[in-house]
Amino acid sequence: LEHLDDDAAGLAELARVCRPGALLLVTVPGDPFRYDWTDLWAGHRRRYDDAGLAERIAEAGFVGVRVDGWGFPLSALYHRQVYRRALRRRLERGSLGGSPPALARRMIRVVLELDTLSGGRRKGALGLIATARRSADAARTS
Repeated sequence: LEHLDDDAAGLAELARVCRPGALLLVTVPGDPFRYDWTDLWAGHRRRYDDAGLAERIAEAGFVGVRVDGWGFPLSALYHRQVYRRALRRRLERGSLGGSPPALARRMIRVVLELDTLSGGRRKGALGLIATARRSADAARTS
């Protein structure tokens, strides 16, 4: 959603193609105040806050919307102290081709697992994860 010019239209299309009762799972970057050059580089048009994301999803015809934060505290620290620095170095060298090195991919997995173990789903964290169901009433209006 953060990559779309019109995220409301994207969610409306998801509601259109999902069966009534279908589960929606969305992850987006959280906290609009954190928007910076790494978001621009990644093609993000925006970051979301809890209420704004929940409202946008509900407006599209989804019900039972739940939004939680994820990626705290270790993911946020990793993003600030490792990822941003490594990305800047790769940009300066012009060596962005391909995927991240295997060690970096393993580090990311470990950091996310440690965040999860430490209760790392917290509002205001690095990203937001939302779940909802497509309304049965949406089928009548599609």
